[in-house]
Amino acid sequence: VGIHQRRRMVCRWVPFFDVSLHLPLEALPLIYVVVSLIPYATGAIFLAGTIHRRLFFTLGFLFWCILLGISWIIKVSVPSFERPDGTCVLSSGLPSPSTVLAIGLGSWLMMESLSRPQFKPATKVGLSAFVLVFTLPVPFARTLSTDETIIEVLIGTGIGLTLAILYYIALVKLVRRQAMNIAKSRMVLRLGINNDYWTLPDRYGTRSGYDFEFTTDRLLKQSEIWA
Repeated sequence: VGIHQRRRMVCRWVPFFDVSLHLPLEALPLIYVVVSLIPYATGAIFLAGTIHRRLFFTLGFLFWCILLGISWIIKVSVPSFERPDGTCVLSSGLPSPSTVLAIGLGSWLMMESLSRPQFKPATKVGLSAFVLVFTLPVPFARTLSTDETIIEVLIGTGIGLTLAILYYIALVKLVRRQAMNIAKSRMVLRLGINNDYWTLPDRYGTRSGYDFEFTTDRLLKQSEIWA
């Protein structure tokens, strides 16, 4: 933990989250810290869903780990990139992990929401707005807190958006089109994972998209009937 005096305040560095805590706490800096931690709270939600064996949350947690891992690999590779004045964070600031997580997860969730054929336009707009409310403030909070520069945040935004597009395309090709095979796979059956990510295509008589009551057992029973 790095500690130094700044305007008669004590600044503490929280290493894993890369945030500065200026003590005694004030309202505005505290808001910046809370907003910066939103992507990590989202990861905790995905982890909870993964523990409950939900496929959508498992895929979300996997992507969260990918985003965080890549951002930290880049940070280690560029150790000399300095943080802005006024921060007590000692690690390299390139790219911004919080921004990579926020933009990456937000972009992926929006693409998933907009691609659901059973969602009405108003529902798609509402879900997209909800995602934006919790993702867009993160890059601004990182710069306003003086923990990261605009360049660090912009680079993090580009990385997060690029990875989100690639991950979405991979899921469309590998998961949605293989819904039946995935549901019948030994690993899914053994783990008891519920398919709440993507059901069978409409031509098989089921809805495409989110169906939180659509379990692997029901899918197998229907496949036996069709066979």
